[in-house]
Amino acid sequence: MTSPQRDESGLEQIRRWMTETGSYGMWANLGMRVVDAGPGEATIAASPTAEQHGQQSTRGAFLHGGVLATVADAAMAAAARTLCGPGEGVATAQLQVEYLRPAAPGPLRAHGEVRHRGRSIFRCRAVITQGEVTVGEASAVVSLLLRKEEA
Repeated sequence: MTSPQRDESGLEQIRRWMTETGSYGMWANLGMRVVDAGPGEATIAASPTAEQHGQQSTRGAFLHGGVLATVADAAMAAAARTLCGPGEGVATAQLQVEYLRPAAPGPLRAHGEVRHRGRSIFRCRAVITQGEVTVGEASAVVSLLLRKEEA
């Protein structure tokens, strides 16, 4: 994932990220990538491993809840970013996650969508799935950020 271009809209940036192979930081650690995006929505796929992100219980391995929160947060932030203009960005101001059932290590997806856009915030929702099973739901308030010279 590379930095946004000054004249690139948020949707253009997210769609460019879909074609890039490199990622960094937490995105690389969780094997996250944007797999679909349109105005006001984005889907993130992740491949968390048992060795790095799992916990053991008497029922076997399961993912730490922070993994699901991170993937949902990324999907909602990406969805909000698709509605940004050049020079605008986003930052999560509030995040709430409801864990519905344990997720096993391995592939999962989060689909985020913007439910409402105000002047300076987005209200977003996400559904986190593993295969056909919904393992969590999330909501967020995402703040709109402007370039320093525009603030």
